[in-house]
Amino acid sequence: MADEQTGDQIPVSWKSLVQGDGYLSPEQRKAFEYAIDLVLGRLHATLDQPTQGSGHFQFDRYVDGLETLFLRDATAQDLQSDAAVTAFWIVRLFADRILRAADTSPSMH
Repeated sequence: MADEQTGDQIPVSWKSLVQGDGYLSPEQRKAFEYAIDLVLGRLHATLDQPTQGSGHFQFDRYVDGLETLFLRDATAQDLQSDAAVTAFWIVRLFADRILRAADTSPSMH
């Protein structure tokens, strides 16, 4: 698949970005930066949507529900789907760290 703006080859999956030696070629770096842009786009497109309800909500359940939202708006293309799943797991990782920090924080009462 080629980038319409530059004519450069765009990878079709995350796996296609990496060679075995741990270094990226200039083309791979450009592809990796493109992948980051896709993930950021998925984060913005999903998290910028208005949420239903207000007030208190169960945080862990809310974050779990985001996976469906990330995937719903992704196209059927492998790369878009990879970006959506990656964006979700970034949010899940942040949420898990927040929840762990809350469990270890001393009570303020």
